[in-house]
Amino acid sequence: PPEVVDFEQGLFNQLTIKFSEGLEEISANAFNHYRLTATDLIPVQATELFEDSTVIITFEQNLEDLQNYSLEIIRVEDKSGNILVDRTINFQYAAPDIPATGDILITEIMADPSPSVGQPEVEYVELYNASDKTFNLSLVSFSDASDVSPLPGVALLPDTYIIITS
Repeated sequence: PPEVVDFEQGLFNQLTIKFSEGLEEISANAFNHYRLTATDLIPVQATELFEDSTVIITFEQNLEDLQNYSLEIIRVEDKSGNILVDRTINFQYAAPDIPATGDILITEIMADPSPSVGQPEVEYVELYNASDKTFNLSLVSFSDASDVSPLPGVALLPDTYIIITS
């Protein structure tokens, strides 16, 4: 049967579960196979991703910061018909930090001029985390008057640089 190999707290109303093998699609996506105990939070969606072995569970409301939860995984089936009967994961939810002004700095911009004039055909932006907090970059986006570009969901650690490319 499938086993839980990884569990991550997502953004505010999501949990991610990685299983040891590919899951049967209907079983993986049945949100009634996942229950958060001791709470009124109800899953509204279970989405199977990444080679059929990772499920993102989305709840109607946000999880409460520093609250203890138990996630019950009930009768999830793999592609061979083997069933994970029951599994409970106990955790304390920690809400992600939201950057304040000055926490994340743009330290370098490489624009790709046309023609490239001997420069690489690449554009990037370098970001620096000037705070003592870790930020999930999916909470941040670049925007102008006509467009919004979300950033990838990666952690930017304190006193760390990251380069974002297209």
